[in-house]
Amino acid sequence: MSRFYGSLQGNRAEAARQGTPKSGISPRIKYVKKGVFLSLFSGVFFFLFIFFCKPLKADTDLIDLIPSLYGGDGVQLITGGAFPHNAHFQADALTELSQLATAASEIAFPIPSSQGGFTFEFDPLLNEFVKSSDSLGPIFAERPQTVGKNKLNLGFSYTFIDFTRFNSEDLDDLSVTFTHRDTDGDGPDLPSIGGGYTFERDTVIADLSIELKSHIVSFYGTYGITENLDVGFLIPVIRNEMEVSSIARVNEHSSRALFGGPDLHVFDPLGINGDAPIDSIKEEKTGIGDIILRTKYNVLNKPRIKISPALEIRLPTGEDANLMGIARLGLKPLLILSTNMSLWGGVLNPHLNIGYEVNAGAKGQDEIDYTVGFDYGREVYGDMATIAIDVIGSHETQKRDNIGDDIVDASVGIKCSFYEQTLLYVNVQFPLNDQGLRADVITTVGCEIGLR
Repeated sequence: MSRFYGSLQGNRAEAARQGTPKSGISPRIKYVKKGVFLSLFSGVFFFLFIFFCKPLKADTDLIDLIPSLYGGDGVQLITGGAFPHNAHFQADALTELSQLATAASEIAFPIPSSQGGFTFEFDPLLNEFVKSSDSLGPIFAERPQTVGKNKLNLGFSYTFIDFTRFNSEDLDDLSVTFTHRDTDGDGPDLPSIGGGYTFERDTVIADLSIELKSHIVSFYGTYGITENLDVGFLIPVIRNEMEVSSIARVNEHSSRALFGGPDLHVFDPLGINGDAPIDSIKEEKTGIGDIILRTKYNVLNKPRIKISPALEIRLPTGEDANLMGIARLGLKPLLILSTNMSLWGGVLNPHLNIGYEVNAGAKGQDEIDYTVGFDYGREVYGDMATIAIDVIGSHETQKRDNIGDDIVDASVGIKCSFYEQTLLYVNVQFPLNDQGLRADVITTVGCEIGLR
């Protein structure tokens, strides 16, 4: 067996002979230190909570930000020449592009493992709970082990997402076309003796640049009801920042040569009698995202195979209009499996999570979620360190919006314990395909503390 278990058995025997805790620290000092850590932990979280929670202003919702360009009613130009008319170019293209915001509301931000880095089992020899894990576990995958009866793990994390592409197109290099409103109700006519409305064939082309960033602070915890049953929660605080800018130009149809004279469609540089060619709008919104409740029951805990079913409930507490959640109750049953093997002085733990999420999207679509990978833990200079590598994916079972139906990411992170049951972790996540709204990299840092 690994060196970890050999040292663990030695510590148990020594503690049994001496009748004292194996750590050599009195229970009173332990509780004082835990209280200090818990106070510090809570203080940091609430500081971040207050920092992020700016009041929502009565401005444009983020989901409506793109269609609100140029006043939200299309592009209105100045008319010239011998054909005065309502030079209105319709905003259908912007409305279609607002699917980008819908895709953002469906993004499943990284959710730290409910189990945490510390698991325990009861040792009858010592008559107390001892650590049962030989690794600090994965970061975003679940593992079958439970935290132990009456044990509590708390954690908080910060995630930053800078979206850069939508369906493989760069967000800073998008282009949409506005078509002219049908003035006479018959569509754009060919030139005729009576003077056909061929100016309706003119279009306005807008070059767009979109910036969308998310800052997510999550506070989460897991409590052991029994040896095999855990319950947990996750509360995210989300700040979304969105800025849309546009530079537009008139694309005149070749039939303009039939009219001669000045241009029929002209931007107003001052934006008084018509729209100016340049427009931009920016909003920031902060609030609570969708709260997640979760539970897990360990049904098999053998040395070489461990299995646990679990259930996640997503409460629609986030404001969907500002990309903080989905306005539907979500349910996700999942199955968690893992095995282990000794390797290079440590322990390798391959794992698999597979689940089915009901109401995973804004239009009520369901999806299959999966995470497959491994974590490798070993002792480094007296402390435990773990590297976690996963492939994280989702597949929508109903093609209701054709946006991000298949999302596949790679995740690489490291966990390090530095004081009793306290650990830090850092993780990067990057896309393996181009569907949907994506970031080049998603960065997460976090801290966990175990209380027993």
